[in-house]
Amino acid sequence: MGYINEKGAEGLRNYKYHGRDLSLVYKYILSPMNDVLINFIPLWMAPNVVTLLGVAAGMSSYTLLQYYSPLLEGFAPWWVYVFDALASFIYQTLDNLDGKQARRTGSSSPLGMLFDHGCDALNTTYCAINQACIMQTGPTWMALCMWQWVTVPFFFTTLEELYTGELLLPIINGPTEGILFLCLSKLFTAYVGPQFWVEPNFLFPQYANNVLLMGRCSS
Repeated sequence: MGYINEKGAEGLRNYKYHGRDLSLVYKYILSPMNDVLINFIPLWMAPNVVTLLGVAAGMSSYTLLQYYSPLLEGFAPWWVYVFDALASFIYQTLDNLDGKQARRTGSSSPLGMLFDHGCDALNTTYCAINQACIMQTGPTWMALCMWQWVTVPFFFTTLEELYTGELLLPIINGPTEGILFLCLSKLFTAYVGPQFWVEPNFLFPQYANNVLLMGRCSS
């Protein structure tokens, strides 16, 4: 028996994607921007290649951060954080463009959607690890919380789609506002320096900035 059983294969053949992103940022900024950018992608390029290019951008920043912070701590040059912010934005953009390319070329398929969401699942892990490196969490409870914040919502959103038949992203969601917030935090780190996260907070000096932020978000 293969990885997908007979029932799963039948479901894959009959799968029809139904999804909505209620984000105002996506509706009024990102989607119009991507409607322009899609014209720069050649018609001969397969949607899965667009997806893979986004994964490659994310993996390149992951590899770079692991070189400087292999244990989720350690200061990297400022340009590493700028590169990570840029890679995250590129991933987000290409992740939106692959579906547009599929509809544009008439090559939409259930298998393509499975590949796209599989890459999204991979992205959640290295996105969380990158952010843990940036915030200097080290191999601690903070790194675990960071991973859970990214992967658990993705899991339950996908599970919801299984039972409702629709992938519904709320007005504020991870793939849109979440990634943009992470991009801003990376640019902020490049500007102030990664040491900011391990310095005492000016309001609560008994806590480092990363501990205070993670503790407040976990409570």
